[in-house]
Amino acid sequence: MIENESVCILPWIHLETTATGFIKPCCLSKDYLRVDNKKINLDTTSIKDIFHCSQMEKLRTAMLKGEKPSNCVQCWELEKIGKESKRQVANKNYKNQLHKIHEKITVPTTLDLKLGTICNLKCRSCDSYSSFKWREDEELLYGRTVNPNRSTNWIDDQSLTWKELEELIPTLEYLEITGGEPFLIKKHFDFLQKCVEKGQANKITVHYNTNGTVKITDRMINIWKNFAKVSIMFSIDGINEKFEYLRFPGQWTDVVANIQSLMVHKEIFFHICCTVSIFNVLYLNDLYKLLDRYKLSENRLYFNMVFEPSYLCIKNFPLPVKQKIKDYLYLQNPTEKITEVINFMLLENKNNLLHRFLYLTEKLDTIRNQSWENTFPELATFIKKS
Repeated sequence: MIENESVCILPWIHLETTATGFIKPCCLSKDYLRVDNKKINLDTTSIKDIFHCSQMEKLRTAMLKGEKPSNCVQCWELEKIGKESKRQVANKNYKNQLHKIHEKITVPTTLDLKLGTICNLKCRSCDSYSSFKWREDEELLYGRTVNPNRSTNWIDDQSLTWKELEELIPTLEYLEITGGEPFLIKKHFDFLQKCVEKGQANKITVHYNTNGTVKITDRMINIWKNFAKVSIMFSIDGINEKFEYLRFPGQWTDVVANIQSLMVHKEIFFHICCTVSIFNVLYLNDLYKLLDRYKLSENRLYFNMVFEPSYLCIKNFPLPVKQKIKDYLYLQNPTEKITEVINFMLLENKNNLLHRFLYLTEKLDTIRNQSWENTFPELATFIKKS
């Protein structure tokens, strides 16, 4: 049982590796794990040592005391508006492991693996810390790259980290594999095959977050069939030309082809993550139409609120625009999920960044030969009238 409302099971069972090899307690953590104020990297520190580092111990202790660590602010904000947070989902999914918060921990049993910045897209809500494709545009946009590291893959094929990961296979229960674009990071399929060979795959759940544009092969399907469960979440922020604008230079037809190929394999759980930003908040009903097209229930759709980059956050709309958006969304589709989006938008006013949104968006439009006003005409009307 959990004695207070600040405990999250994840610090007792989980670690996240970022696409550049640094480590966080989870993907929503505000900051990286550090030793002597230096970010911990798997190139120099073992997974076991990271799991038992002083910062992780302090996080666990704070939660047990009933404190709400500032590192976990994204969960606290979501819970404030009644939206289920990652903390709450984790506690529900791993309720059989909650006893571990009072026991001596050994190794993580769940991992979120981001194995490099290799990607084929440069999505509007991304940067070169997750996709190396962003480098050229960042040079033109800011005069520099946000991520100074030029490597696309922090974990090479011969890295000792692969050996460490293999040692964890007997106790692994959950693997989340993102990117970069995970389907382009081929070495991880060899690791999954090792799980199969060791007879542990049928005890492990694998979850992907993919941009949905990379062709799904027979080899992928044949490996996935050995695991206890495989869920594949496509990052779809809009359909047709809106997808192609936000997930540039992706092609919507590729996404549709991959959805249709997955629909054949009922043992694979397909769902959609929509990253909700200033760009697409008016067009969320398009995602419901997509669900209807494939006869999928609403629980296959997850709305992920943009916190960073902060200028894309929907809190930045002026209050009169927020009211118009609220009325517009309720008129289209007044679901509980839509209400959660609206509540997040209204949580606080941060319209000091709207000018930055317009400046950077129009500059990047020039670089990419795109037009946000043509792609999102209703949004343009709302903003211009504000």
